[in-house]
Amino acid sequence: MFAALATADHAQEPAQRDPERGRLLGLMRKLIDYGRKIVAELQGHGAPIPPAAIARTFGSLNVALIIARITRGLMLAAALAERQAAALAQAGVPEAT
Repeated sequence: MFAALATADHAQEPAQRDPERGRLLGLMRKLIDYGRKIVAELQGHGAPIPPAAIARTFGSLNVALIIARITRGLMLAAALAERQAAALAQAGVPEAT
């Protein structure tokens, strides 16, 4: 009887820690959306950005290089978010939005 209670408590342990992982996943998705908006603005789909602001923010005026670096970061973040979502699904924890 006591072994069953200990097992039940142990089964809930990962779920009690995983809400933080759910919040992390939500944050990662927000950052991915933000990165996509930056790329869209740099590609000219938004308000024009002054060259001085681009150079000050990214350390380069080469827009293709900036977009390539952001795109690589977005791909890495998306892969990490997928792994995080899979881990949460496996633990049976709902994702934070």
